[in-house]
Amino acid sequence: MLDPNVEIILFGEDEGAAEVCQEFGLSARTTFLRNKHGTKYLNYFFDRAQKLPGTIFCVTSTATIVLMSDFRRAVERVKNFYDQF
Repeated sequence: MLDPNVEIILFGEDEGAAEVCQEFGLSARTTFLRNKHGTKYLNYFFDRAQKLPGTIFCVTSTATIVLMSDFRRAVERVKNFYDQF
């Protein structure tokens, strides 16, 4: 319900993540670049997402944040306000 032109990509490998993606029609990515301690690199997520066809911009959010239907419109307004976004 966020916006019909928004693709939600779940970067996660938690139990049940694949089932949630299938239920809601989300894209799932489960392969990550990690450092020697096993920590996932955040820039890896953005790099992969930006290379997907049709990507205009990327936003990161946690599962505790609820984005409403006006979110994309708000991002577009900010993007149009600045020369570099």
